[in-house]
Amino acid sequence: MGPDDGQLNQEDPIRKLFQDVGRHQAPADLEGMVMARLAALSNPVQPAAPLISKPVWWAIATCLAALVAVAWAWPSPDHVPSSPTVTALLSYLNEGVALLASPWWLAAIVALGILMAMDRWTHRALGPVGA
Repeated sequence: MGPDDGQLNQEDPIRKLFQDVGRHQAPADLEGMVMARLAALSNPVQPAAPLISKPVWWAIATCLAALVAVAWAWPSPDHVPSSPTVTALLSYLNEGVALLASPWWLAAIVALGILMAMDRWTHRALGPVGA
């Protein structure tokens, strides 16, 4: 912000109003009065709703388990019908499934499960945020 910025204008009416009024001392028990008013409000702390519900997590876990099962049991392209289109499609799918069956993907899925379990444990141990 430069000196010619509109927010730093010495002729600003609000700035003049504050200069005319001057400084005042806050009441001695201002903090106590504010806290008493806040305590009187009936606004209990609500735990934050999860972004993804439990049934959706179960559906995701089921899909991942089915994907891993298919990856391990997928036949090789040698046992498919001789149609070139079907052979090419299954060969492409077989490469994708082989990638998903790699140890890195399986380790990533296990790590994700461990992190989710740790998150649930800490949420239960510490309670809802802000409580």
